Amino acid sequence: MKMKRLFLIGFLLLVSVVLFACTDNSTDVSQEDGDSNEEEKTSNGDSEELTVFASPKPNIDIEDNKFTEHVEEKLGVKFDWTIVPNQGQAQRKQLMFASGDYTNVFLHGNHAEEGLTRVEQQRYGSQGILLPLNDLIEEHAPNVQTALEELSYLKPEITAPDGNIYALPEISTCYHCNYSQKMWINTDWLERVNLEIPTTTEELKVVLKAFSEKDANGNGDPSDEIPLTGSTDSWHGNIDGFIMNAFIYNNSEDYLFIEDGNVKLAATESEWKDGLDYLNSLNSEGLIDQGAFTQNRDALFQLGMSNQLGVVAGGFYGDFVDRADDLARNYDTIPPLVGPDGVQLSAYYGGAGEGFFAITNKATEEEQIKAIKLADYLYSKEGAIFAQYGPVGEGTLLEADEGEIGINGEQADYKPNPEVSSNDIGNLGWDQLGPRYIPGGINWVAPEDQYSLEGTELRLYNETQKYDGHEPDEVFPSGVFIPEEVSDEYNQLKTQINSYIEENMVQFITGSKDIDGDWDSYVQGLEDIGIARYLEINQEAYDNVN
Repeated sequence: MKMKRLFLIGFLLLVSVVLFACTDNSTDVSQEDGDSNEEEKTSNGDSEELTVFASPKPNIDIEDNKFTEHVEEKLGVKFDWTIVPNQGQAQRKQLMFASGDYTNVFLHGNHAEEGLTRVEQQRYGSQGILLPLNDLIEEHAPNVQTALEELSYLKPEITAPDGNIYALPEISTCYHCNYSQKMWINTDWLERVNLEIPTTTEELKVVLKAFSEKDANGNGDPSDEIPLTGSTDSWHGNIDGFIMNAFIYNNSEDYLFIEDGNVKLAATESEWKDGLDYLNSLNSEGLIDQGAFTQNRDALFQLGMSNQLGVVAGGFYGDFVDRADDLARNYDTIPPLVGPDGVQLSAYYGGAGEGFFAITNKATEEEQIKAIKLADYLYSKEGAIFAQYGPVGEGTLLEADEGEIGINGEQADYKPNPEVSSNDIGNLGWDQLGPRYIPGGINWVAPEDQYSLEGTELRLYNETQKYDGHEPDEVFPSGVFIPEEVSDEYNQLKTQINSYIEENMVQFITGSKDIDGDWDSYVQGLEDIGIARYLEINQEAYDNVN
């Protein structure tokens, strides 16, 4: 957890909890699709009050907000907000828990520095501060129940070792995000050197050599082309991620893979060594830009705008060329490469993240019901879309017209509202605050030109289809509970192991270390750090969700 400035943690906010002795005689607002227009009121016509810890984006006015007003009216509730800036919210949360002066509900968002971690869920759940949600979900949250039934990974990944669910996550419906380890190639350059998009590792080497030796960008200078590069802070901008999947599964995050139910570390396998040897051969022929190991996305962007980039690692081409610039039209993705032994894999990043919603023991029974119905509404398509985009027709979305075709080839759901940008949503919705699930995702209207700025979603959808289906039958879950008693040990091991793998990978690729001569000592170094214990902890966590 990152330490923040002391002035951010030197105070506590005192929250007054106003309780109304009311009985809820209304019908359940959370229908499966969130379409009910029933308004929930307490028996005396007043509203329950929920005190809520929230860290909305800076541009969101959550108090004077249409979605806030909509939910308050719909659920018969009034929100008393404790609004905390993103920077420092983790420390503020800890102080509130430590003091005993915390809110009924905690809301986080995927823009925040972190949500309720699984360690926090276990710790504060076992202390009785966070309430189990199991019964509340079963009795009052049909949309959440549906998600638990339809998404096979969800329940195992959000259930703590004691069998309780203490927090609900955002569920990603971002198709291209789930396959974000992509590699883009300049098709204009390919045409100039008279080659096709490569399909194997050997074909990639042929293309990179042509980019290096010929005037691929057509400016008269055959020496200013950069065949292959990436960046350190782009979305999966590391060059090894995509390429290594032609040798062995590599998600570039924890380097774990599953084989016959066993958790293994890819970076000690012989196939990993083969992948390093291939990358080293590219480097020895001058085909890898050394800046790939040090430069940030801003530096990469400048190279892209000057038309110097041939093949670029990254989940999104906007990292290296202006999306509105004609240069973006020159890049298409390379499908998963086939390696020398026939391996052809894609990394997959689906799964449940950290907790974005939790109820504390400060909430009365009636407040708990109101709170879980809030979460359930955010797990409906209606609620999630209103929250993120504002009211349809008034916010950033418009209803698609009958006959307008979506990116998946079927009737579209919505299209962008050209009059409202995401920066203008301030008092219309919550943007990315709280748990969200859009069942089935959003089928956007497909624009005529996928290479236009408006065509981004269509383009990413089309490119992602090249990767879909090439992931292993089973991958290590993106979210698992590590028992609190070993969490410090686990985090230390993970940090040391990942740093060691990444530092040595660069040294092997660039030739600072000899792959054959130094491989055994490299593996021994991992064993000395404690990979046996690291894999043991991960195996237990994996077994608990299977």
